[in-house]
Amino acid sequence: MDSSIDSTNAFKHFVRIWATSILFSILSSFYWVGKIDTSYGLLCLISLLVASWSTFCKPNKFTAVFLAVSFLAQSIIALPYLPNHCWVLLFFNLVFCINLLKDLYFNHNPSFGLFGNTKRFTLWLLVAVYLFAFLSKLNHTYLDPRFSCALVFYDNIERFLPFLPRNQKFDRLLIYSSLAIEVLIPLLLLFKSSRALAIGLGLAFHFTLSWDLNKYFINFSGVMSCLLLLALPTDFFLFLQKQKNTWLKHPIVKRLAFSVELNTFPWLSFFIFSSLFTLGALSELNIYSAPIVFKLLRQLLWLLFILPLCLVFIAYISTEKSRDLKKSTQAFPLYELIILLAVLLNGLSPYLGLKTRTGFNMYSNFRVEAEHSNHLLVSQSLDLLSYLSDSVTLSENKDCVCRNHLCPDVRYPYAEVIRISLNCHNEELKFIRGQSVHTIPASTQKKRQQLVSNKLTWLEQKLLFFRPLGQEAERNCVW
Repeated sequence: MDSSIDSTNAFKHFVRIWATSILFSILSSFYWVGKIDTSYGLLCLISLLVASWSTFCKPNKFTAVFLAVSFLAQSIIALPYLPNHCWVLLFFNLVFCINLLKDLYFNHNPSFGLFGNTKRFTLWLLVAVYLFAFLSKLNHTYLDPRFSCALVFYDNIERFLPFLPRNQKFDRLLIYSSLAIEVLIPLLLLFKSSRALAIGLGLAFHFTLSWDLNKYFINFSGVMSCLLLLALPTDFFLFLQKQKNTWLKHPIVKRLAFSVELNTFPWLSFFIFSSLFTLGALSELNIYSAPIVFKLLRQLLWLLFILPLCLVFIAYISTEKSRDLKKSTQAFPLYELIILLAVLLNGLSPYLGLKTRTGFNMYSNFRVEAEHSNHLLVSQSLDLLSYLSDSVTLSENKDCVCRNHLCPDVRYPYAEVIRISLNCHNEELKFIRGQSVHTIPASTQKKRQQLVSNKLTWLEQKLLFFRPLGQEAERNCVW
């Protein structure tokens, strides 16, 4: 087969898996609906949906660039309410977009060098994310069966799959097994000989997590599963094309062609995606709610996507001697090193005191403050910019305010209260800071924005994101 045809086919499958990860990140949960406060934000979201679907159905260099740029724009608007899996996608999209533009400037068709360069960064990104997730879970609360997020999510899965085992010994085994898996995946990814085992372990891990129908883990599982597959050698995507052509000759598979790949029957997958989007948005906007139908459709779509790809992966590692048709063409270029440093900074941010949420410390029971931590190895945050030590408590409030983000008798970093006050400009906020009482008066959105801008820079408003302070916070499983 001609090399340009090979590279084009590999590119199509690579991009479709990437586009699907973005579609799952958007459509499996609708938390973002309440965060769209501007027409510009809505426009970017619509552009992202159109770009994802266009790339999914018609993968080429133009739709891929459109999708990458749309995702980056939507991510900037959504900050700081960007879940961990979207942070992972943000870093991946930055590198892939630059590599794509560079490659297409010099080549009419996507070259194999594009995959080598992108795969190299993807591997290091995955290693960093899993190691930081493991590190954050090394705390007393996560290891405590009474509060561990591992058991909270297992409870959610058990509600849907009641035949699963449950006893005290199994609970402890489950907690330590989750830690073992999250440290084994990155360690095995580091070595070429064990990389296929790491990817298989990761796919199984995220497939298990996806059965928690209450926490919408399909978005996280979908993104991480796709990136694990994108870290495979380039010839995996050619093998995927080969398997697709073979399976489509089978009379049964030919009738149910979507079981090979969702985009084989694009109108069917479009119907399922559209139904999910409509039901989820209507429910979040309190117009109409059909949670059972939504969850079943979402789970069906996930199974139609991941199971065939897992079968292809098993066939690939069983029958093919994996090889990269072209490895990375050069040492790490400067832009990849800068983005990789940003990945490390994001993961280290809780320990540095720059933020305590979305630092790849999702659902970890991890609590780190200026003078205290529940971590086994880290006694306290460095609190480099004193965000954590400058804390406040609401006063004269009996109930939670500001869309339930701020509650009485709970300490918050001062910067977090100022940032959150943007969400409730029509409410007066009184809080105790040090020995004095401060008031943020109710006002218009414009005046509240001016007040916040005087206290926090635009970058701080976009990047700062803190959990409440105190022991109660570590018992809550939040992203």
